[in-house]
Amino acid sequence: MPTSADTLPPELWIQIAHALSDRGSLQHVEDGGIFGPDPNANPILDLQNLSLTSKSFCEIARPLIFRLVCIVGTTPSSIAQALYMHQFLVSNPSVRNWIKTLRVRSQVSNTPVRNACIDIIQQTTSLRRLTFTLAELTSDLLPHVLRLSTSTLQELSFDEVVWDRSQPSEDAIAQIRSQCHSLKITRLAIRQRMAKGLDPVLSIVALFSLSSSLTDLYLDQTSSLHAYHLSSQTPSHTFQRLRHLEAPEPVQSTLDAFLAFLDKCPNIKSIKLSPRWTAIPKELEVTTPVTVVPQLQVYSGPYPPVKLMLPGRPVETLCFNTGSIVPLPLSTEFLLPFNRGSAQVRHLEISGVQWSDNVLSCIVSMFRSLEELSLTNIHYQAGPGCLLDALSKMPKTRCLRELRLSSFNLNDDEPPRAPAIQKQRTVIQHTGQTQPTLRTVSLLAGVYWFRHDKPDKWIVNFNKERTKRLFEPKVDS
Repeated sequence: MPTSADTLPPELWIQIAHALSDRGSLQHVEDGGIFGPDPNANPILDLQNLSLTSKSFCEIARPLIFRLVCIVGTTPSSIAQALYMHQFLVSNPSVRNWIKTLRVRSQVSNTPVRNACIDIIQQTTSLRRLTFTLAELTSDLLPHVLRLSTSTLQELSFDEVVWDRSQPSEDAIAQIRSQCHSLKITRLAIRQRMAKGLDPVLSIVALFSLSSSLTDLYLDQTSSLHAYHLSSQTPSHTFQRLRHLEAPEPVQSTLDAFLAFLDKCPNIKSIKLSPRWTAIPKELEVTTPVTVVPQLQVYSGPYPPVKLMLPGRPVETLCFNTGSIVPLPLSTEFLLPFNRGSAQVRHLEISGVQWSDNVLSCIVSMFRSLEELSLTNIHYQAGPGCLLDALSKMPKTRCLRELRLSSFNLNDDEPPRAPAIQKQRTVIQHTGQTQPTLRTVSLLAGVYWFRHDKPDKWIVNFNKERTKRLFEPKVDS
């Protein structure tokens, strides 16, 4: 018997509405086609249309429409729109309870916009994520952020922000100091757009990093120094729940503070360090064995720190660059420190190295459990043809499923024409016979080969943005 829409349970319609709000995922097409975002996807418009069909659908769709609110006040027109949104929320108090994520990208020093932000932050009862991006902030926001951080707020991000240099009140500072250890924040990002001299506000904002609930922490150069210092001032405080850290690469002068902070993170599993990019990376020297992060599983960052932290850890994903402006040769001696006690690396990405004919052979023979291998920003002399030759001579692997290679020279990564594609197909089909587990290969940026259900058949897809010129009509100059 056919089922009418009225008899379907509300939970099913809620799932349908959520599916509409999540439209726009990448779509793959057949051999020789293009994949990319669905250009016709407009989740908000879809939900608005759904809300207009009936009162029941309106009750389902409206909370999804307003679960994310963005305040962008960088131009007169965007400021006017932000103020209109504020007036709408004032006139419809129930809408504030639907807001789960608030993103602010504005000069909050602008009085009307600041008042609108503070009012939304004060009145909302279920805010989970608060993000300030490329914003100019005032210190009077901190008490309101603190109140949320002790109740519903789980993710707080000060990303590329600038503070107005006004000193927070003594009461606000005392309040933050007394409550920073009991915050509910699990994800915190503190990054300044520009750091000029001493910032009196940043040292107070860094107190949020002492939250014992933190699982993810993202810091820039200045905020990391504040966080390391605050941690050292509270010897009994540890970060038992911290699982992921992003911070700048330590130098010799900050290495002790960096390792002391990590010593308080016994359960951290993932570290990402941003490189300093020097001409020749300097080795980091330690006087005692490094015993921090015993559960490290994922590392992404420059070459020198990973040599200290990787050996003996159960690392499965390793993404590192040389940290050098000058490309370094990728040799057995270069890779040996990463393989000591870490033979179970399954995902390996190396960036910015100098190409040699035995690179692939050296890697797959040393990391025998590899499932994914990616070499990016390769510096080489012989041209992209040598990549195909190296692929055809690569020794047999037992686990490798994905292989991606890309050149540092952008001219070598231009959209390939038909003969290059046909040559790639021949080499990849031959490689597929010697590498039975291989499923995905990318030899030039924007061109992806996928093994079909039949072992000897491969299909090719193109990334629309990277290969756009390939499909544009030619114009004679």
